Amino acid sequence: MGNLTPSSGRTWVVDEEDEDVDVIDVPSANSLPATEPKKSGRPRGSLGRVNDEHDLTLSDFSFMRAVVQGIDPKKAALRYLHGKVYLSDAACAEHERRLRVLLQRTIKVFFDESQKSQALRHYDALMAPVVQAVAMGPSLEDFAQRFDSDMYSERELQELYAEEYGDTLDQGQDAGGSIKSKLAALNWLAERVALKPDPLDPIERWIELSLVSKLRAQGVISIGNLMDWVNLQGRSFYLRVKGLGVTRARRLALWLMDNEDYIGNRLNRRIRFQAASEETALAVLDVVDVRPRDLSVQVMGIVPLEVFAWPVSLMGLDGVFRSQGPNTLGVSNDKEAIEAWFATLANTASIDTQVSYQRAIERLVLWAIVERRTPLSSLFTAHFLEFREFLRSPPLHWCTRFPTVKTSPDWRPLRGSMKEASIQQTFSAISSLFAALNACGYLTANAVSSVRTSTKRDLRMDVMRSFSEEDLLSIGATLREMPDGPHKRRLRAIILLLQTGGFRRQEAISLRYGDLSPVRSDNRLTNIWVAKFVGKGGVERQVPIQAETYEALQDHYRDRQALMTHSAPTRTGAVKPAPLAAYADVPYAETPLIGVLDDRFSSGRAASEGDTPGHARVKANLEGGLSYGRVHSILKAFFVKVSERNDLPEGHADFLKASAHWMRHTFGHQAMIASKGDLAAIQQILGHADISTTGIYLKADLASRVAVVQGIKGAV
Repeated sequence: MGNLTPSSGRTWVVDEEDEDVDVIDVPSANSLPATEPKKSGRPRGSLGRVNDEHDLTLSDFSFMRAVVQGIDPKKAALRYLHGKVYLSDAACAEHERRLRVLLQRTIKVFFDESQKSQALRHYDALMAPVVQAVAMGPSLEDFAQRFDSDMYSERELQELYAEEYGDTLDQGQDAGGSIKSKLAALNWLAERVALKPDPLDPIERWIELSLVSKLRAQGVISIGNLMDWVNLQGRSFYLRVKGLGVTRARRLALWLMDNEDYIGNRLNRRIRFQAASEETALAVLDVVDVRPRDLSVQVMGIVPLEVFAWPVSLMGLDGVFRSQGPNTLGVSNDKEAIEAWFATLANTASIDTQVSYQRAIERLVLWAIVERRTPLSSLFTAHFLEFREFLRSPPLHWCTRFPTVKTSPDWRPLRGSMKEASIQQTFSAISSLFAALNACGYLTANAVSSVRTSTKRDLRMDVMRSFSEEDLLSIGATLREMPDGPHKRRLRAIILLLQTGGFRRQEAISLRYGDLSPVRSDNRLTNIWVAKFVGKGGVERQVPIQAETYEALQDHYRDRQALMTHSAPTRTGAVKPAPLAAYADVPYAETPLIGVLDDRFSSGRAASEGDTPGHARVKANLEGGLSYGRVHSILKAFFVKVSERNDLPEGHADFLKASAHWMRHTFGHQAMIASKGDLAAIQQILGHADISTTGIYLKADLASRVAVVQGIKGAV
């Protein structure tokens, strides 16, 4: 098939991870036997099948096709055989000869008399010498070196080659010498005799035996399981399997990519692009669909609710619990009912609550319609109990471990098994939906009302996730050691606002300077300030602000004012605009208490190519407030610095796990001591709807219990 000239002598054998090297003797081309030699075992480092060495797979045909088209056999073997042959000229040539022998034997056995003659003609065309062109341009491989490896697919390279040099890749139109005829022969034979993987095939039929037990320990039984498992684990899936290093993981990923049509699932794009490295990316990128999902196209499957094609038969037009009378929402099917309910949330719930509720209902809809094929208005209580168990142990094809934007084909509704607290939140949203649909007359009963997801003790706040006085000293010392500047002063304002005011993170980023006002005592204004705002649950709150915290906020505001007006010269002498010039016209009262220190997102940004949240569309930041996620990342980075101190006290907090909410819990403990247990006052400051929630801080305080035990006299 190719133009290889095997050489005799010794051949290097690359081990599984290309670290160990052995030497074997390879006979010369002239000494090769007429039939395939018997092997003592599988080549080291292979990822091929183990059931029958005499089967020809699609990978074997891909290797032969690449050699016919002039690809270097070693590169073709590395790309398509995934290390199944020894990577030397002689070994590749011997493997090529072996495939010819296997193909001839297969033709004699596989085809009946009516097709055998046609099969043999294709075989003869495949084996015939290549007719050389009178005027040849460079080889396709040399031509491809002009371009980056991921710029063109193999087909596009051939088209570019033909435009420049003519169809010299296919000189000679006789059936015996044409490259086209050889490729046609390969395609015809591969379609009929190549062994193809099936998603139900056990992994031992295709995967190296040394990996089978390790993969089975991960719950991978079939090839379909393997694809789902690799997608769920992400790019570092090989870390979960001892002995499966980077090299073999790439080979495995490439094999999965090559057989996606037969496995019935696609490898996610992150793993796909990682596998398509420079030395293995032969005709890989042309099969990658990098287009974002069109949100105007409706799809039936595990897709975001925005693009979900709801089958008419499952819209609940005749649902079991559908009311036959009118309803106050004025809707006629389950889809309209959900959309109408979402619309009512806009006036009664915060943005975070709306997002949380929409996510919960999205999961229920996809489960009911795609998995159960049951309309929402026909769900019984038993169905909701089944859904609860589903969330506790979802199938792999419902999950992805890495965050993606909703336009990505890799998007999935879940990140793995849900914790009880998350399941409780999901069912809280579902209960709200079905209670509302029952109350408005759309449903005659609420089948989810009796479903309980966990006991109350499972959902109690862990108020001990907080900082002790010694921890606070370490936090203060770390902050003081930081270089002075706007970023340090902003961090100080964030810490003091959360720790001395007990604000939730969302409340802190929503506050504006206009929400602050001086406290009036005896009809006189004082230098004590209070923040007035509407908090969680739509309850109006008034929280006093310490003088030190207020001064830190003013320092941060002065920094931002300077960044709005002060420009600086660049290295070229040009004047660089002020970093926050875009916010110079924002009134003081509308300025966020915690703001950005540059204008990168002031004008927004369209969605860019990619699947991660970093590629998603960014809305314009019109007032310059710091985002919810940015506050989190700032604090997490700071707590990492605190954790690296050498003088942390014994029994210190786990700063690597600390978050903004630890500051709120710290305030709760400090307020309990400062108020001598005034639960009513602390409840008002923290904004708890139930005073029993505030009482958790009192119960967590061991001071009184320690005093009791200390007062007991020992017997000896």
